[in-house]
Amino acid sequence: MKKILKRYRAFWVVLVLLLVIPPVFVLLGLLDVDGCPMSCAKKTLEKAGFNTDEHIVVTKDLTVSKNFYLNSSPDLEKIKDAVVEKINRVYDK
Repeated sequence: MKKILKRYRAFWVVLVLLLVIPPVFVLLGLLDVDGCPMSCAKKTLEKAGFNTDEHIVVTKDLTVSKNFYLNSSPDLEKIKDAVVEKINRVYDK
């Protein structure tokens, strides 16, 4: 069980971010996090009628290589730090 949890740790982190953060940002502002420059999250939100206040492209802005597991602790730290920084920008507006 520990191996499964460790292997899918990034999945759980992203799941928590998706479930907890969006409801807060709909009220305060909106941050979208995209994995690559195609910006699917941003385009999807805009198509649904939401304007994003902050935008992160993980592979471009944070130079994290794209992979399907995202199980590198330094990469997760970079993403977490960038999300926190962008959240603070939204709160400061």
